[in-house]
Amino acid sequence: MDYSQEYGDALAERMLWLKLDTDFMHDFKVRRFSASADWKERYARIGLYVTAIALMASNDGHIYDLSDELGWQFLATDLNIPMEDAEKFVSDALSVGLFDRELYAESCKLASIRLLKEAEETAKNKAAARSRTEAARASRASK
Repeated sequence: MDYSQEYGDALAERMLWLKLDTDFMHDFKVRRFSASADWKERYARIGLYVTAIALMASNDGHIYDLSDELGWQFLATDLNIPMEDAEKFVSDALSVGLFDRELYAESCKLASIRLLKEAEETAKNKAAARSRTEAARASRASK
């Protein structure tokens, strides 16, 4: 299998972990999204955001497909919130740029640009490692 096939396979895989910068709460978008006079609401919104990106990382393609009612039901269930709260969450997160507005406008797919970049980097690393392993196996087999 060549590198491009390895890369494609790795990119499609669910991510087992994701990076969360220790200063992510200082990100302007996160601060705008979580702005509230009530500290409980502020931290609840941050918790929903972190949960949503973790869910996307574990989904195939690293997105949440909200193009039909079932996708919305899955999101509300996974976030453990009522449907109307899920709709407000998505709307608010999109309005501050936490999720890719363009992709959502085109296809109703929810994605984090930052998470997608991380998925690409992870796929590159996996593909390179798999290619090296395959080359080593081939080398040993030819001896």
